[in-house]
Amino acid sequence: MYMLYSAFNGLRWFVLSEPDIIQKVVSPDGEYVAYVFESNGGATSWFVYRLSILKNGKQPKRGDVGNTYINDYEFDVEWKDNDTLMVNNTTTINYKQETKVHGVEVIYKYYGD
Repeated sequence: MYMLYSAFNGLRWFVLSEPDIIQKVVSPDGEYVAYVFESNGGATSWFVYRLSILKNGKQPKRGDVGNTYINDYEFDVEWKDNDTLMVNNTTTINYKQETKVHGVEVIYKYYGD
């Protein structure tokens, strides 16, 4: 019962809290923004790092789970051109890993590549 209560409280904290944006990178043409942000479920859980690619002028909101990438480890991103985003310093263990979002190709560079 306690685990269910802890999980519920963690989910409630995540949904009600604002995302903590770590990195905001605008595409070269200014059309999209890549946001790397972290969230956690409070004292009973760990940090989770997320990536959302959004139209410029929008940003992650409460409860945003990340529309592109989700991982337990910090990572960073860089635009290669208007239509290609590189995710750097990732592991191969991911919760979500999209290869195309809003027409933007997402390439993943793993440690050791």
